[in-house]
Formats: sequence, structure tokens, C-alpha cells
Amino acid sequence: MPLPDRNTLLAAAGFPAAFPAHDLGSQAMEPVDRILEAVLRGHEAYPAWLVRQPFTFLRANTGAEALFPGLTQLSPAQLIDM
Repeated sequence: MPLPDRNTLLAAAGFPAAFPAHDLGSQAMEPVDRILEAVLRGHEAYPAWLVRQPFTFLRANTGAEALFPGLTQLSPAQLIDM
């Protein structure tokens, strides 16, 4: 069972969430953020994206931006309409 669903069940039973969620840019996620940036840079000159479900492009390296400029600025709905 996915962790967010476990948190929902715990809340329904009156317990606090056991698996807190943090945004990628938050202080708690800083070590993960540094690693993701290093992976994107390590793939240069090949294109690489950081993608979150549902089909949301969060970040791209320069190779990816050269191939599809502005892709990270589009919403999933805009991508479907393309």
C-alpha cells in the first residue's frame, strides 16, 4: 500500500500520519535535491528530466531544454493537448 494511503488510513483511525510528505524544494528534502541535481548534470549532454506523476516535468538539464525548450513549464493538461 502506498505511503500516502497508509497516512489516510491512520488519520481515519484517529492516529497521526506516520509517513510525512515533503515538497522537493523543502529543507527536509535538501539532500535529495542535491543528488537529483547531480544526476541531471551527470547526464549532460544527453537529455534528462525529473518527472513526477501524473506526467509533470519538474526539472530538466540543458540537453533536455535544448531538445524540448520550456517543457518543464507546461502542465499535464497542456502536454495532453499537444
